Amino acid sequence: MKKEIKKIDIENLNIKGDLPLILLADDNPDVRSYIVSLLQDMYEIIEVQNGKLALEAIYKYNPQVILSDVMMPEINGFQLTTKIKTDPKVKNIPIILITAKAGKDAALDSFEVGADDYLSKPFSPEELKARISAALRNRQDYLKINELNSELSKIVNELSTSKLYLESSNKELQEEIELRQKLEEKNSKLNTELVIAARHAGMADIAASVLHNIGNALNSVSTSTTLVGQKVSSSKVSNLFEISRLLEERESDVNAFIANDPQGQRIPKYITKLSEMWKNDKEYLSGEINTVQKGITHIKEIINKQNSLSKALGATDSIIVSILIDDALILSKTIYSNINISIKRDFNPIKEVINDRVKLLQILVNLIKNGIESILEKNPEHKEITLSIREKDNAHFNIQLSDNGVGIEKENLEKIFSFGFTTKKDGHGFGLHSSAISIQDMGGNLSVTSNGLGKGATFTITLPYQPLKKEDPKNE
Repeated sequence: MKKEIKKIDIENLNIKGDLPLILLADDNPDVRSYIVSLLQDMYEIIEVQNGKLALEAIYKYNPQVILSDVMMPEINGFQLTTKIKTDPKVKNIPIILITAKAGKDAALDSFEVGADDYLSKPFSPEELKARISAALRNRQDYLKINELNSELSKIVNELSTSKLYLESSNKELQEEIELRQKLEEKNSKLNTELVIAARHAGMADIAASVLHNIGNALNSVSTSTTLVGQKVSSSKVSNLFEISRLLEERESDVNAFIANDPQGQRIPKYITKLSEMWKNDKEYLSGEINTVQKGITHIKEIINKQNSLSKALGATDSIIVSILIDDALILSKTIYSNINISIKRDFNPIKEVINDRVKLLQILVNLIKNGIESILEKNPEHKEITLSIREKDNAHFNIQLSDNGVGIEKENLEKIFSFGFTTKKDGHGFGLHSSAISIQDMGGNLSVTSNGLGKGATFTITLPYQPLKKEDPKNE
């Protein structure tokens, strides 16, 4: 007597959402019950008895994995797979086909219609669970990559929006740079007045600072993505496909091939070696992706700063200074990663700091970049940058960056923070200037010492632990 098929109402399912959701399509209720008994502790399962109901459930509940029998009424497993894989809305849901065929034919039939994996009957519980776990991992990796791509697209759109504003400010900026250079040539005593004027210069100064720091972060992001691409294209892990092809050719005598054939005997060791290489590749790629993410976050924070230019600057936040310095080093990594520069950290414990984290990060990145460029210009045999944190007094702390680079002439120490002043051939003269202005706005001071050319330099940031209360302009 044929067993009656229980009709399933997919419109009124109680989906809790606590576990990963799997859709199981099979017209045999005994098979469905068996699979559910194996998976119900690990997954939430929607059961349907044909491909037509499977399609309805997929569009309604968006499962994370589809497990489908090939032979079903209404719409069979192959037809179901074709419909899903040609629809952009759901084509990225992994599909595992259950087939009565075995070996190469089962794989070819399944993969030709676009299935992500297949199971040949009879299958073991362990194999079923392993293939579902692998499908879930692949889907999670896809979603993570898709999320990162979406975030990058948003950043590109925001940068495009900012481009017109920055270009319109460029002419005004250039005219102001030329004017201030002429004024300083006439009388160096005007330096203090120029610094004060720069604080009120308005949008042109701020736009220059935004452009300068976005350039630093974009260089880091661009180089990291290039390194990731090179690592992926040169990876030896793709050789696994050749091993798979070789084993399929020897499917009938694979055990003897691996045990006795010289070529086959090398396969286990080679797979082990590929696994080690993949582990190293994965660690390397994870590090570069982390660098990209930090760069993107920094760019977003800078753009947010620019978008709020019409508002009051100086949003404060709790800062762990040692971590912020490490973030600045990561953003500057591409500048010194291929150069043998020793980075020394000498951090003393200090009290909690409340100040503008984004602004301080921009300043640190700029000072690190300048230190590296100074070292490269001198090119000493031993290249070194030292970063230190010290408490100055009960209300203030110091951050110092020392390099053994080209150094600064005594007569230039007073000019080094002036608007438009630079000793570099291709310099623009607003990096250190904008950093000094930003530090002043944060209630602190930026200073420099050097024993002369060829003897390096030390930049010191002095900041209060707590932001200073600004006086009301009406009372000035």
